[in-house]
This record gives sequence, C-alpha cells and structure tokens, in this order.
Amino acid sequence: MKFLIAASLLVFATTSALAQEAQPAAGRVLSPAQVSLDDQPVETLGPGVSRQVIHGTAMTLSRWELEAGSVVPMHHHANEQMSWVLSGRVRITSGGVDYILGPGDVLVIPPYVEHAVEVLEDSVAVDLFAPIRQDWIDRAVAGE
Repeated sequence: MKFLIAASLLVFATTSALAQEAQPAAGRVLSPAQVSLDDQPVETLGPGVSRQVIHGTAMTLSRWELEAGSVVPMHHHANEQMSWVLSGRVRITSGGVDYILGPGDVLVIPPYVEHAVEVLEDSVAVDLFAPIRQDWIDRAVAGE
C-alpha cells in the first residue's frame, strides 16, 4: 500500500512539474478564445472528404464531413489522435483490425500507428490531435 501511495505521489509530482515547464508554441495565445467551427474555411482533401480545423496551443481539432464510399488512405503521424463519430458509420483499419464506429464511438490511435478510414455512410466526425498538427499549419502557410 505504501508503494502504491508513493508511486501515485511521484506520478502527480512529475505531471505537475511537466505542466509547469510547458511553454506555449511561438505566436500562440494563452488566454481563452471562443471560436466557431462554422466560421472556419472548409478544406476539400479529396472526393467526399472535407474538414474544418482549429489549432490551439497544444491540440488540433478537426471536424470532418465524409461522404459514403470515400476513403482516407493508410497513413501515420507523430500525433496521438482521438476520432469521434457524431453521425454515420466509418470503418477504421489499424494493425490489421477493423473498427466499425458509429455515433458516439471514439477510437484512440497512439502516435505513429498506421490507420485508414473507409466511410460506410455519410458521416460527421471530430478528430482531436496532440500535439498540434504542425504539418497542417506548415502546409497552410505554404499555400498547399
């Protein structure tokens, strides 16, 4: 029991120290900001795949509008990803396993794990990424 308490205190102390050391990325605002996804530009990434994006200081949020039959090819990235389906159904394939997600389902994808998406029904989904998707920011700045 003493070991468990000591381990819990160590984790809490380490987490608190890391949080205090964390500094915002250059140009990021530390104060709260109310933002509407409806005001964000819609990016079309391919047939039946579009998104709107908001970048925070440490996370990226994207809302996806996906048409049945569209596909997001197998890929991976350095960011942890949580995919939350609001409506419709999608199949996410990762590590040879198919995950069928419907309204309210969330799939947590660790960093560097390959995954692909097949849209089974017209769908709306939200992805959360940590840390921010700097690659998306860089491409937007470059005009890609």
